[in-house]
Amino acid sequence: IEKFKFETGIESVTDIDFTLDTNLKWKSKFRLFSRFESLDVWDILWDNTITGKINTWLSVNFSYILLYEKAQSLKTQMKEGLQVGITYQLI
Repeated sequence: IEKFKFETGIESVTDIDFTLDTNLKWKSKFRLFSRFESLDVWDILWDNTITGKINTWLSVNFSYILLYEKAQSLKTQMKEGLQVGITYQLI
């Protein structure tokens, strides 16, 4: 059985895709949501990714997510990640 939660409210979403350098890019999405029943409480989701291309076969990504959702937890949650990618062309 699937549970569904329907909420009405106000939402604001801001996206940015910014080139910091020729091989370095920053992508960010900032989302705010507040229910009409409690406009003084805002849910926040902020997703950031920095991508760097080291050379033709090596790239690095750093991601950072900040989440505050009162219905889930009263504490702010953070998630960080570091990915290293290797590209190799077979054909």
